[in-house]
Amino acid sequence: MVRLGRQVRSIVERARHEARDLHSPTLEAEHILLAISSQDANVGKEVLLEFGLDHDALVNALAAEFQQSLSAAGVKVEYLGELEYSDAPQKTPVWGTSAKLVMMRGKELAASRADSRIEAPHLLLAALKAHEGTVPRMLHVIGVDQAVLLRRTEQVLPQLLPI
Repeated sequence: MVRLGRQVRSIVERARHEARDLHSPTLEAEHILLAISSQDANVGKEVLLEFGLDHDALVNALAAEFQQSLSAAGVKVEYLGELEYSDAPQKTPVWGTSAKLVMMRGKELAASRADSRIEAPHLLLAALKAHEGTVPRMLHVIGVDQAVLLRRTEQVLPQLLPI
């Protein structure tokens, strides 16, 4: 049976905060990616940093993706700061489909390697395997080749997670 590693529990909690801070009603894959990038002593974070993807860069990428998506829908927003959010108290974001897929894929990856725990690199790899959704779009918007980032993550995974 594959269990959540201590690091993943921390990442999930941080992802909830990321979603809430961004006024999202759902916790999605992009929030998990942001959480991975903000954790200390995290192998997933190290891989992201190789590509210049620190937390701020990912937040900016997400904002650019959001702006591009709004533009595609015919909504022009020069600055995301122009958006107004409700003053209603923030609810705890519920699990969205993309986050559930990341967790499921991470668990499957860990099980296929006979790893006893799901850790940050499992989640990073699972998030990067998405072919559609916000994560691929945000990486594309800032010019990061998702396939190259995925391959690099796959290269370091065996070294970092003993079978």
